[in-house]
Amino acid sequence: WDIDDSGRFDVVGKFRNGSDASFSNLETYTDLSNHSGFSQVAINDNGDVIVYWRQASGAFVSDQTQSAIGVLKARYRNLDGSLESTVDLSPPGEDSLNASTELTAPRVVFKGENAAVTWWGVNENHNVIYASIMVDKTTWNSTALTTPGKSADLSSIAMDNKGTIAVVWHRTDGLHQRIQSKLYNPTIASWSAVMTLSTLGVNAIHADISVDGNGEATAAWAEWNIASGKY
Repeated sequence: WDIDDSGRFDVVGKFRNGSDASFSNLETYTDLSNHSGFSQVAINDNGDVIVYWRQASGAFVSDQTQSAIGVLKARYRNLDGSLESTVDLSPPGEDSLNASTELTAPRVVFKGENAAVTWWGVNENHNVIYASIMVDKTTWNSTALTTPGKSADLSSIAMDNKGTIAVVWHRTDGLHQRIQSKLYNPTIASWSAVMTLSTLGVNAIHADISVDGNGEATAAWAEWNIASGKY
């Protein structure tokens, strides 16, 4: 907050070298043009880092952190401390979110040369789930995993060392929140169809997912039990 009396939130950090336990000087990852926050990071075994955050769009207003539109951005930090160019991930004009007060789990994964993120954005007054996959250090491919019509949010993401990606979220069917998922197959560079995992007729929330390295995933969530009146 308030670097150089700016009245602005910026995404900053320090890198800890595991070899000698030393910390870098303070690093600034954003472009200082507007308020930024909800930063998340992932590091691979080589020590390279993906920094992922939400940044306000439009005209900067000092001391004003509320913005109608938030853009999601990623930046690659090399082990030597050099930074690649920032990449915009979310569609222009959509308010996009990678975190919430309800569930703030990291939504960025990075293994080997593979990285991916997930978020939800407001499209036609409904929340749509997205994922973006890193092609190279400054190129990402973004995909809408759900369609407008019924809102979805609180997505979670996992990836194995082969680049298989799993994303899970909850989405209303009009009466209840249902857990849904998609898998990305790196061999054919394609996403699966949407799979609805939770029980019909009851609410299910707060899903998480993992991938086992053999193209299979395991999901877990909280589901309402009508008999006990509890999740």
